[in-house]
Amino acid sequence: MGSPVVYNIPPTVDPSGDTFRFGQMVETVKSVFVIELQKFFGSWQYLSEIPNIEKFHFDDPRDREDDGQLLTWTHIIMQYPDIGQRLPLIAVTTASGTQRKMSFGTQYVGTYWKIPVIKTGTYEPFALEDKMTLNYSTTAGVASIIFLTTDFPNINSVTAQELAERINYSAPLLQASVFETTVNDQTRRGVMLQSMKPPAAPDYIEISASGDLNVVLGIVAGTKDDTTILPPIKRYQYCMDMNIGLDIGAESETLRKELVDLLMVFMQFYMQDRNFEFHGAANMPDGNGDIYPQPFQIIMSNAQSKSGESEVPRPDGDGSQKIYVDRYTIPVTMLQFLDRPLGADQGVVTSIKDP
Repeated sequence: MGSPVVYNIPPTVDPSGDTFRFGQMVETVKSVFVIELQKFFGSWQYLSEIPNIEKFHFDDPRDREDDGQLLTWTHIIMQYPDIGQRLPLIAVTTASGTQRKMSFGTQYVGTYWKIPVIKTGTYEPFALEDKMTLNYSTTAGVASIIFLTTDFPNINSVTAQELAERINYSAPLLQASVFETTVNDQTRRGVMLQSMKPPAAPDYIEISASGDLNVVLGIVAGTKDDTTILPPIKRYQYCMDMNIGLDIGAESETLRKELVDLLMVFMQFYMQDRNFEFHGAANMPDGNGDIYPQPFQIIMSNAQSKSGESEVPRPDGDGSQKIYVDRYTIPVTMLQFLDRPLGADQGVVTSIKDP
């Protein structure tokens, strides 16, 4: 009788290049909510007072036994006694969570190639001129984009959004989007160009000589991102269901109601334009210390809930002064994706003889 072959043997490779981190999923979810809520409240013109939005964690094990908003705020005050100086506050916390297996078998998602990307080396506003031409090439061929005065409200001061929209309208081989970066403690916006070819096959982008436009965009002629010379990548996923708690604290009942109302508007109305999902990538160092994006997807459940309103004494008050608190809870599913070069996890094939 032949010997059966077992294929699911653990891989005999060094995992030091992988980017698993303690608490990575939890901290990523909290950071994403902080960033998105800061953008939302920062752009709301009629809000009487912009809240501080921060993420918190608790060392007291009792938090895992009782998740009521009063107990949570009591622990916030106990562990952060200067909290009264940061009101109004939206504290982003996490509660209980459970693992979610996304398939009956392996966590393998699929094989793909890195999408080639080129970013502008300068930032908005871009001082374009009439009939400036961007010359580029991909595996699909050579193409050009001609920018005209009539394409923009002011061609001498083009925003990153305007430039990206014009490229997307004119370039069938490219996908342009706006990216943000910090330069000298200031947020700057540029344009990122990437291939339109599906990641199931390799591709490249090369920016050819384009005259003065090379200088305006900060992209040197001959700049190229080529994934045809790279090995394919195998993507895996791991997932968790968890509850995100948004604990609201304010110095008045009116402001508390205002913040809770806006949270509900953001989570239940504005998020529908994003299909109630956050997509992004956390910049994680690999085993060599290099930084690369590790993709994630956060899916919001429709079973959101609001706790009852209550008050707690101010830590810096005389007992009669209160912090008016409430909690908004959002169940989410967090998917973290891990990319590994093809061949890194092939494992070994072991034969086991019948007894």
